[in-house]
Amino acid sequence: MKLVAVLCIIIYGVIFITNMLYQSSLCPNDSRDWGKIAIGALPSIAIIAIGSALVLYFSKFRIPIASLLKPYLVQSEKPKNACCEDKVNLDTLESQSPRLKGFSYLYYLFFLVASSVIVGQSMSAVTCSARK
Repeated sequence: MKLVAVLCIIIYGVIFITNMLYQSSLCPNDSRDWGKIAIGALPSIAIIAIGSALVLYFSKFRIPIASLLKPYLVQSEKPKNACCEDKVNLDTLESQSPRLKGFSYLYYLFFLVASSVIVGQSMSAVTCSARK
């Protein structure tokens, strides 16, 4: 849990700095006004904060990743020729293999970062073109 929080803080900083540099390259006249440039990075920070909170506090978001990785990370007690597997609770799976929870967090964090960079850079372009 603490690792995810630390990763989010690091990612916030990286996206904030890259968006500020992107905006200063788009708007050379406003390159000294860092306050206006920083406004373009705020949507990307909000996307990561809201998305991370959803994944951390609602376990239903982690079910698809756990169902995909279960055969690789959790040992089954049934023989391989058995017809169907027993239904297992997500908490039980994550207690058997804590890596499932970590992979779920990293999967969603990757896509949150990718989407926030796209939104943040497009906001940078919009705020720069609005100032011209």
